[in-house]
Amino acid sequence: WDDILPLTTDEIKAREYHKLDTANFSPWSDHRSFMDDTFKEVVGEFHDFVKSLDNKAFCGIEGTQMPHAFGGYDYWKLLQSVTWLEPYDIRSSRELVRSFAPNIPVVSTAFERDKLKLSQRLWYLVLHGDRGLIIWPYDDGMNNMIINQDFSLTDIGVSMKNVLWSLRSGIPKLLTTAKRQHYPIAIHYSQASIQADWMFETKKDKGTWLRRLSSYEAEQNEMARDREALTKLIEDAGFQYNFVSYEQIEKGQLSAYKILFLPRSTAISNKEVEEIKRFVEKGGIVVADILTGRMDEHCKMRKTGVLDNLFGLNQGRFVFPEYPEEITLITSANKRLRMKTFLEKNLKVTTGSQKGKINKDLPAFITKTTGQGKTWYLNFDFVCYE
Repeated sequence: WDDILPLTTDEIKAREYHKLDTANFSPWSDHRSFMDDTFKEVVGEFHDFVKSLDNKAFCGIEGTQMPHAFGGYDYWKLLQSVTWLEPYDIRSSRELVRSFAPNIPVVSTAFERDKLKLSQRLWYLVLHGDRGLIIWPYDDGMNNMIINQDFSLTDIGVSMKNVLWSLRSGIPKLLTTAKRQHYPIAIHYSQASIQADWMFETKKDKGTWLRRLSSYEAEQNEMARDREALTKLIEDAGFQYNFVSYEQIEKGQLSAYKILFLPRSTAISNKEVEEIKRFVEKGGIVVADILTGRMDEHCKMRKTGVLDNLFGLNQGRFVFPEYPEEITLITSANKRLRMKTFLEKNLKVTTGSQKGKINKDLPAFITKTTGQGKTWYLNFDFVCYE
């Protein structure tokens, strides 16, 4: 086994980038999944050791980044190994924790330097169920932010003190005993799709992909933007949701939901496909955006989208849209909307019904009824929602 090495990121890029429409990233993707498993197991070993010393202890890790192809940040796997977490709330990471581990105590770090933003942030964390706070007393230049050299509080420190005292009132305590209202809205969490998207997005970086630090990904990763924009759209409409992982779907756990969103769900397993089809046939609604089901769970390209028949369309030859475009969306009522988004230019309608168009010739929405349910395919992603 020591003689068997997986392909490196540069090696898989060199092998596959000249033929993206038939790309097979599985040697790299499977290794990434193996590393996610390894990280989960290591964290689990530490957790179990601590619990063996103190069964009542809560144990986990801090400073977790957003879901990513690297670093062990498959949130579904990682959250099976901890009973405590301090996540950085990047691109809906906090909502992933709420969805996958709703009962573990969560704390966050407050970095805000503005008094109003600090107050808003702390109440935001309380309303999201956080059970504590980590205070970062210095800024990046090691200047005193919360305390002075004589240990007296700065203005920001006094503001934080006042907010923290208010958080010790009855409202946060009531929230800890409240029962969250369930809305039957699910958002697909697909680690394989995160891997595939990262490989596609970094094509334009060429040899500089190593510079894509976590802070860079948080701002530039388009799939992460798509995921967060969808959550904000649902929240702004007055609803709540849960992320549902690839494994939960494979195990048939969609029955608790009425609507399933597939945001940039590029890589989907055959088992997920079976459960999604069953979900629609029994009355569920599936809403997908671009590139849905073009690869399997090992990030190997399929000849066509595996859910094309369900949506009543043909995605045509695969072309990854590297940059967003300014488009005009024309609804069936001839209303026009200008927006900047990503789209598929080879998309064709087959057995579905087209609703609206983009730039006069491309389908905007494709809908189809199957069994008791319905599907909607959007030829744009949610990054247009700011």
